[in-house]
Amino acid sequence: MLNIPDYMLLAALGGMGVVLMASPLGALLLWRRMAFIGDTLAHASLLGIGLAFCWHLPLVIGVLMTSIVVGVGLAQLRTTHYFSQDAILAVLTYSLFAAGLILLASMQAAPMSLLTYLYGDILILSWAEIAWIFAIAITVLAALLMTWKKLLIVMVSPELAQIEGIPVRTYENGLMLCLAMAIAFAIKIVGVLLVAALLIIPNAASRVLSYHPWQMIWGGIVIGCASVVLGLTNSYYFDWPTGPTIVLAAFVLFLLIIVYNSVFRNVFKNKNQS
Repeated sequence: MLNIPDYMLLAALGGMGVVLMASPLGALLLWRRMAFIGDTLAHASLLGIGLAFCWHLPLVIGVLMTSIVVGVGLAQLRTTHYFSQDAILAVLTYSLFAAGLILLASMQAAPMSLLTYLYGDILILSWAEIAWIFAIAITVLAALLMTWKKLLIVMVSPELAQIEGIPVRTYENGLMLCLAMAIAFAIKIVGVLLVAALLIIPNAASRVLSYHPWQMIWGGIVIGCASVVLGLTNSYYFDWPTGPTIVLAAFVLFLLIIVYNSVFRNVFKNKNQS
């Protein structure tokens, strides 16, 4: 029998719970070419952390409120004709992140160090936090399943969705709400700077091998869970920072899948030609 420490088991469960809700959301962001929105919400969450301490609120509540406000605001600003989407995202990302850094730096004493906010600390999760993570994951998955067909049309072709009478703005706001909940809990796992990577990298890897949206989502879940296990294992044995190691594991899997796919296609192509 493997002698697995309790905190490692909790860390693995927490990471997998976050992957469970992050994978479908990350896939939707990739289909809509909105990958950097996750990064903007993650950076904005640092301001939510500071506000939570100032107002004596639970950390998750402060992050959730900030992420929802910024996410809904982004959904509205995407229709503006004055700036491109990437310009809006860049302005908000750096401005809100700077505001969060200033707010935390101005506090006399914060419960945790700044590095914990930036890179997460998955190794201090409790059973209560695990329960919350899986409760939110089930809520997000249920919301996506109930609205899947229409949401997929909105993500792939907003113009077609408008023609069919689907309220595009409502679905985009709902997606931002789900994304805000996912980020609020994922920050505990990998921190502000790396949460967007956990949303995007496993799904980008899965996209290489997928021919159907559901294949991409399930593949992202498998790759994300594998990244959590590999990251925790290497972090445990080599004493590396856990959050960055999980993201690095996801990147290594991404590279291996690209290499495998390239080699497999070349071999299959050569067989067909012969």
